[in-house]
Amino acid sequence: MMLTIMALVGLVSLHQAQATVIYTNDFEGVVAGDPTELGNYNLDNTNWGWGVTGQDPNGGYLWNYFPTGGPNKGLYGLRTGQGIVAIQGENVMQFNGAHDTLANIANGKKQMTTFYYNAGPITQGMVDQGYVSLSLNYKAMNQLHEYGFNTPSTGNFFIEVLGRHPDGYFTAGAPYGAASYFNLDPNQTDWQNDAIINLALNQGLVGKALQFGVNLTSVNNGSGGFSNTSIAVDNILLQTASAPITAAVPEPSVASLLGFGVLGLVATRFRRRS
Repeated sequence: MMLTIMALVGLVSLHQAQATVIYTNDFEGVVAGDPTELGNYNLDNTNWGWGVTGQDPNGGYLWNYFPTGGPNKGLYGLRTGQGIVAIQGENVMQFNGAHDTLANIANGKKQMTTFYYNAGPITQGMVDQGYVSLSLNYKAMNQLHEYGFNTPSTGNFFIEVLGRHPDGYFTAGAPYGAASYFNLDPNQTDWQNDAIINLALNQGLVGKALQFGVNLTSVNNGSGGFSNTSIAVDNILLQTASAPITAAVPEPSVASLLGFGVLGLVATRFRRRS
């Protein structure tokens, strides 16, 4: 029996050791106003960025605006008191979709606000492992609109690998890049389920740019403005994996050191949250 347990420990540790953490953030070390890590004012000198894309009622492209650094225009910021402290800690990050009130934007047109993290190029080592996986906690922050009605949060989380199209622009569309998406649930106003995304890698993606992030879509409501859409996120983990992940897991390097027994306790904690 002891030999069997020891063998299981070795197998679990080996499997976890194969994974590589690319990015992780629980926002506990972030200070509101700090410009170096999704602070409250700008994204200068970080790998985070944001932008807004105008769309027609069918989602077709109209225009975009992706600034380099600069003020966040109230689109993101730290929030406290939004979850169970033992799981969410004190801090979570709230992202808000842009909702301009421009008179020349017709009813039904959309604005998609994108918050993205540049995770660097796809390496041969990532391809050898097989997958890039993203897990995070989230809840919809459906807000009362300035015109008095409540609007649901709509959008998706994504992993994208960007390649250059022959026309010169970068795209995640095949065969130049790759992408995987998770549609957020507008009815999830608590932290009951995790967002989990897996993207299979192939040799043709080596050297291309890896990004992850969230798209939030606001729709012109016909009353002079756009619907509000907002989410809170926490415990982001982007990592490589040898197989698709199906549940949020602790950081692999920590998990391998803890051993099989503690891994079971951690897994139980995550199951209770979801």
